[in-house]
Amino acid sequence: MGKLLSFLGLILNFVPETIARGVCRFFGLLLYYLYRPRRRIVLKNLYIAFPDKSETWRRKLARVNCARWVETVWLFLCASRWHLSRVKKHLSLSPSFKNWIEHLNKQPRATVLLIPHLNLMEMMTQVPCLFEKFPRTGIVYRPFKNAALEHWVRKTRERFGIQLLSRKNGLQTLETLLANQGLVGFLFDQSTGDVGCLTTFMERLASSTPLPGIYAEKFQADIAVVYAKRTGFCRAELCIEELAVEKKALQITLAADRWLEKKLRTDATFYENWLWLHRRWKTQEDPKRRFRIEQKRNCLSETCRVNGWEQLPKRTDVWIRLPKWLGDCVMTYPVVAALRRARPDFYLHTVVTENLADLVKRHFPVDHVVTLPKPSGLSYFKPFWAIRKHYPDVWLNFPNSQRTDLEAFCSGATQRFGIQKKHRRFLLTHTVRMKPETDEHQVLFWYRFLQNFGLNVPLSKKPLFEPKKFTTVTAFGCFVGSANTPSKRWPTEHWRQLIGKLLQTFPNAQCVLLGSASDRPLCETGAESLPPERIQISAGKTDISVLETQLRTLDFVISADSGGLHFANFLGLPTVALFGFTDPSYSKPFFDAPTLMLQSPTHRMEDLMPEVVFEKVQSWLKEISA
Repeated sequence: MGKLLSFLGLILNFVPETIARGVCRFFGLLLYYLYRPRRRIVLKNLYIAFPDKSETWRRKLARVNCARWVETVWLFLCASRWHLSRVKKHLSLSPSFKNWIEHLNKQPRATVLLIPHLNLMEMMTQVPCLFEKFPRTGIVYRPFKNAALEHWVRKTRERFGIQLLSRKNGLQTLETLLANQGLVGFLFDQSTGDVGCLTTFMERLASSTPLPGIYAEKFQADIAVVYAKRTGFCRAELCIEELAVEKKALQITLAADRWLEKKLRTDATFYENWLWLHRRWKTQEDPKRRFRIEQKRNCLSETCRVNGWEQLPKRTDVWIRLPKWLGDCVMTYPVVAALRRARPDFYLHTVVTENLADLVKRHFPVDHVVTLPKPSGLSYFKPFWAIRKHYPDVWLNFPNSQRTDLEAFCSGATQRFGIQKKHRRFLLTHTVRMKPETDEHQVLFWYRFLQNFGLNVPLSKKPLFEPKKFTTVTAFGCFVGSANTPSKRWPTEHWRQLIGKLLQTFPNAQCVLLGSASDRPLCETGAESLPPERIQISAGKTDISVLETQLRTLDFVISADSGGLHFANFLGLPTVALFGFTDPSYSKPFFDAPTLMLQSPTHRMEDLMPEVVFEKVQSWLKEISA
């Protein structure tokens, strides 16, 4: 392997520079256009770093950056065969770097060098040959698994006097260097996984390497950033900037990241040559713990303090597809609220039907509400395809249908989560096979779904408003129908009898008949023979916001298993729930508001008699109004 690479480097050194530059550009374009996953990573990284730039600008920069990555590989091979004259031709020194080395030669100081991931950083190992005297220097690196390749890399990179320090067994040498006033260089990274320091980079969660700060604090070493500023093809000027920061490990780590952020956002020689092909923000993306923040070195509170933030910036883009039915939508609220508390860095988009958009916008702890388009063939999916340009991180599907899976796929979200009940959901990236357990509520079922992906914040059953207290009944509501499933409806005659008895018991009370437009005929039939001055039929006349206002004027609500039942419970109203064949344990009201559960003894709604319901309701009202 080593001989092959050495021979290849020898051949490439004979290629004229004009041709070499064209070859790197050509293979860079191949990398950009043919390797789609890597192109997506580059473009997403650039979107995170430069959200205000145009997509055209970012794509142009991505193509340049891919060519620079190929140039890095070219330099890696060619530089192994460079002699001193060739090094002097390709590498120059800034005046500040020369002065800094001269000063160190006179007054040695232990110094930690931070080396950014720029494309010509390979030239760092050649610097000693440009000086008559150069401080003893080591650079920490990750050794290769291939023994032959490892031998070749050490041989070529150490030939001018730089010492490579393996992360596995070179830390003792590192400490010796610093103890003897030497220099130690680190490639300071923001994607070091669980071993790193959890902080932010470009306002987004990142895992920064803590080693430079740890050793700088331990040996009270100076801190400086050394970087190769590209001046041409495989040509660079070595520059240095010293960091004036308190010699505390965390402060050094945060200061280094802020320095790099500023450089990347303002200096073209940096953002064109930084290696954007790596997944810089991959920390906290493990699907098994996607919905919690977990790291041994969690430095987020200190990061917020240093940056003057009251809370973490919401820079992780998460889309939540909510169910289209009112009851199901309301029952996702506790799970969405738990997710909000677990990941304050999530920017939560919700996708919901038009009739529920106002409800979600006013009450759900989300940042953006998107209304579903009208069904119109394939053009229906165009708005979802447009989401791709924002490079979403996560799509969370509560519904279980092929159409919602296709919506998720069109969005281009990196991770797409859903529940797998029967058939596999090929358009999602992460699914969990599950079905409701015995006596498990639907909210708890959805919560368990998110627990599979790391959610560990407890659910809250607190309703939106404090449950209403009353001593005498002045108004009550009845959801007479159930638009979704007619078999859940209580017979109209039963409603007429129950309402009549309640109006007799509470002579000053009004009854409001509620529901959708399709429920209005049932309400009109149910109101027959009842005193019209005490009956108000609102079914089909209100939207969600008006319905909410109306419900909050009522003392209690009676309903079959319907969206109205769950909405009233969500608002904190006392509710009477009538069940037939459906399982109350799965779909009963979830929130902590007074609730009376009544189920037909035969599981048929017509066998739940109005006399029984009246007696139960009367006793229950005495309890909750006492």
